[in-house]
Amino acid sequence: MKVSIPASWMMSLSRSKYVVCSPWEAKPFDLDIFTWQDNPDGYFFNYWVRVFKEFEKSSSLGGLTFYLVSNHDRVDELPSYGDDVVAVIRSDEECWLPPYLNKVRYVFKTYGFKPWCGASPSERSPASVLKCARDWGRWSWRYLLYLSESGFSQRPGQRKMVVPLGYARQTDLPGKPFQSRRYPVGFLGSIENRDYSKFSPKRLVASPKVIARSRMAASLERMAAAAPEAVFYGTTASFTESTMTGAGDRYTEIMADTKIALSPRGSSVETYRFFEAMRQGCVVICDRLPPHWFYAGCPAIEIDDWRDLDAVVSPLLAEPDHLMDLHRRSLSWWDEKLSERAVARLIAKCLEAPGESEKWTP
Repeated sequence: MKVSIPASWMMSLSRSKYVVCSPWEAKPFDLDIFTWQDNPDGYFFNYWVRVFKEFEKSSSLGGLTFYLVSNHDRVDELPSYGDDVVAVIRSDEECWLPPYLNKVRYVFKTYGFKPWCGASPSERSPASVLKCARDWGRWSWRYLLYLSESGFSQRPGQRKMVVPLGYARQTDLPGKPFQSRRYPVGFLGSIENRDYSKFSPKRLVASPKVIARSRMAASLERMAAAAPEAVFYGTTASFTESTMTGAGDRYTEIMADTKIALSPRGSSVETYRFFEAMRQGCVVICDRLPPHWFYAGCPAIEIDDWRDLDAVVSPLLAEPDHLMDLHRRSLSWWDEKLSERAVARLIAKCLEAPGESEKWTP
């Protein structure tokens, strides 16, 4: 006989409390990590829900309140503060400092705590230089506001850590055996956000995303013309269309059947696609990555100009043993650095010794 366990009982099994703070809700709401499932037209929390479940397994800590914060630039206040409060900020491409940085036990944040503009000025387009100047200008203003609100007496503390983005609307379809994957090279996603208004500056002026992805698209079209069976290339209108519709299932199916996954930058150089491809064991080609701990030494292949894509892909396809090695290393990197279990253990270690955690490299 199947016994149904009430959700309230399941939530009581957690040693800590989990709460969502989002500008799209009238007030914060409790997150039941044992029953939550993402909906196609709602939030994508599955990655972090699974991180929290792994945290419950890997740590004996209890009595904490985790606030999972979306769009933190619009969430200036948390419902509570103190040494029993942990903030997990899952979306902030601007890399702003949260105003409550020194008011809680710890802050875990995607994208980092300051902008990153690329490896060197010679590798930046004029559009990326302008974006870099804009990002640093906004960041500096927010930093001054942060100092002003703290009375210029509290510099950003050490109780903070950059964490991976994880996956967005990716399903749990396992990757196919690498040798039998159908597409040597694949990409499915948006090239530009065609849902911008007609007179939006982002339509009138090319952004770093549009430049990078347009160059990638042109390279893919040349490669497909020479070897149609070797390339999958599909587009969506925007990130929203890719994640908020049934396209998410198709996206996962293609990636699971792809050997080399292309991960060009979006508004940020960091993309969900990078982590989703690693999760599927794809060999990832991407833009230059920020110096976060989870990128250091990773098996991804970084590219400076997507017009050179064919010159990068051809040698890879000509060396199947090397390609297989990169596939295995991608799976290992996901498991050891990026997976829900790995991030949960990182969080546990930081919270167990919050004043010491920045002294070690994960």
